Amino acid sequence: MNKTGIPWATHVWNPIKGCSPVSEGCTNCYAKREAEGRLKRCGIAKYQDGFQVRFFPNTLDQPLHRWEPARIFIGSMGDIFHDRIPDSFIMEIFRTAKEAADKNGHKFMLLTKRPLRMLRIMKDVEKEMGVIQGLYIGVTIENSLRFWDRWIPLLDAPADGRFVSFEPLLSPIRVFDVIPHRRIQRTIDLAIIGCESGNNRRPCRHEWAKDLAYGFRLLGIPIFIKQLSRNPDGSGAIIKMPKIGGIVHDQIPEGLRIG
Repeated sequence: MNKTGIPWATHVWNPIKGCSPVSEGCTNCYAKREAEGRLKRCGIAKYQDGFQVRFFPNTLDQPLHRWEPARIFIGSMGDIFHDRIPDSFIMEIFRTAKEAADKNGHKFMLLTKRPLRMLRIMKDVEKEMGVIQGLYIGVTIENSLRFWDRWIPLLDAPADGRFVSFEPLLSPIRVFDVIPHRRIQRTIDLAIIGCESGNNRRPCRHEWAKDLAYGFRLLGIPIFIKQLSRNPDGSGAIIKMPKIGGIVHDQIPEGLRIG
């Protein structure tokens, strides 16, 4: 388990690594680029086969060895709900998360583009362990095409909290166009927004991020704008934690705060 530069987390825990593409947001995957490039070149053993899906039982106890509370992103280098990760191993991840949350005060976050498997397994987690306090589950939604397929299973999955990462944001998503009013009272706890990174990144116009942020602000949902391009049309260098309307949007819901 390592410290991270991901601004909405303090640490990453990777008991699994690797993935395979499922949608448009996977095209320029940051984790794949790192696994097949820098991490492999550095000689890190677990990345010598690049981005192949693997799981590592010897890493399962890592959060238990950190006593100071941390906000831990589970699986930053893959998708724990990939079909090559056994159910039994995923359950071990959640058993550790529960123990570490209860004993050490850790908070946990995870992201997936495989919401149906997440929904099924989270129901199994609830039956065995109850709702794990301090565990926030999330899905990535990169465009309006993927909205409903990922939003609904996320809302239906039992969890202490839920969030969506709109990174990479590849098209406009108008919140009140895609969320019928009857579902507004049952929604998420955090919206993360960001442009794509890397040399081949696709543009994210500032107006897309602003419209999305405005919609969630009206719903009273915390907003975390992680990164945008320098120029409003989506071109130029990436600016980390940009100011929108003169404000850095770095809200973290109360249930994820540490210290």
